[in-house]
Amino acid sequence: MLARVANNLFWMGRYIERSEHIARYMHVNYFSSLDAPHEISRSRQFVLRSMLRMAGEPVPGEGEELQEEEVLYKLALDPSNPFSIISNVRSTRENANSARDLISTELYESINKFYHFVLKYPVDHYKQKGLYDFSVNIIEMSSILRARIRSTLLHDEVYAIILLGVNLERAN
Repeated sequence: MLARVANNLFWMGRYIERSEHIARYMHVNYFSSLDAPHEISRSRQFVLRSMLRMAGEPVPGEGEELQEEEVLYKLALDPSNPFSIISNVRSTRENANSARDLISTELYESINKFYHFVLKYPVDHYKQKGLYDFSVNIIEMSSILRARIRSTLLHDEVYAIILLGVNLERAN
């Protein structure tokens, strides 16, 4: 196997896991803050800053007010943000395209379906009330991709390299 192809498979696995991690983190932090017992844990600014830090985004100073809709959009559907879920899914698909002959048709079709779901998700709906629906769908689709990896690929070096990327990203 060429090193370039192995690199693409590795990063495909990392991007799958990263998109799920961001969606899960956003989901848990946002909705658990609604019932948090402490004042600071209920603070929207605290939660939004936490989400930005986790994604690797620069966080503005403490005196600067963050806009909830902007932060949620930036982390999920902003195509210009390299840390957003849509950018991770796009990168997953690009890496899958370059290793198309080594992955199963079922896996590729699931990645393609995942990509089109994120690409066509209505931004206005997401900004207003779609965080729950969006994050749950991302988590489910990521689980489907992992199931496709485990069930449709031979457990050879292709499988090992993809899971190396998945597990390394999970460890991070």
